[in-house]
Amino acid sequence: MGRVVLCLLILIAVPALADESIATLFKHGTTAMDEGRTEEARDTFARAIQSAPSWGLAYLSYGIAEQTLKPDSEKARNAFEKAVQLEPENPRAHYYLGLAYERVGRFSEAMNQYRQAIAKRPQLEDAHLQLGNLQRLQGDHVGAITSFETLIALEPDNVGALLTAAELYEKVQRFDDAEHALIQVTRLAPTVAYHQYRLAKYYERVGNAPKARHAYARADSLKSPQRRKMRPLLPSK
Repeated sequence: MGRVVLCLLILIAVPALADESIATLFKHGTTAMDEGRTEEARDTFARAIQSAPSWGLAYLSYGIAEQTLKPDSEKARNAFEKAVQLEPENPRAHYYLGLAYERVGRFSEAMNQYRQAIAKRPQLEDAHLQLGNLQRLQGDHVGAITSFETLIALEPDNVGALLTAAELYEKVQRFDDAEHALIQVTRLAPTVAYHQYRLAKYYERVGNAPKARHAYARADSLKSPQRRKMRPLLPSK
């Protein structure tokens, strides 16, 4: 993820700086990160910080590289905190600080940072995803549903988000919505047997045997011939 973000960050205008070499350092670090030379990128961004200690983007870029090398790095976390302090309106700074907090179990602080990132850029899909996952893990099903519904509105073809939303809908007994989400997944990936099995198991859980049999039959038809007989269909009533 860090490499993709840095490709986008290079499009951000480098501020007017007294030392032209700072811009060169940043571009060099971005190229190194994009090419997988992460340690070189981190060290280059560290030099950029030394040359421009008030430039938030340098801290953010350093933090991304450091976090890529060590996901729970305290140095990365400190860099993201500094980036937020220097550029509080930068949604990516809040997002990455949220990731850093999440990775060391500081979940409330992580969710706060994700919310701030979303407030500053409502279209930031990654922040909705991370916030929704934390809400789900903490048992806030209603909050998680809101996050995943927003994510799906932004990215209607996100199969993972639809599957998670279906699970959440079922937990709060919104069965029509759960069924709709699972059906949407099978339409997005019509040749994937696993998704048909997910739909069939859902129908089993809610007691709809006819639809379960139909979904299992569809799933079996999508599997390789040697595996089609591995799971028997539900008996007719």
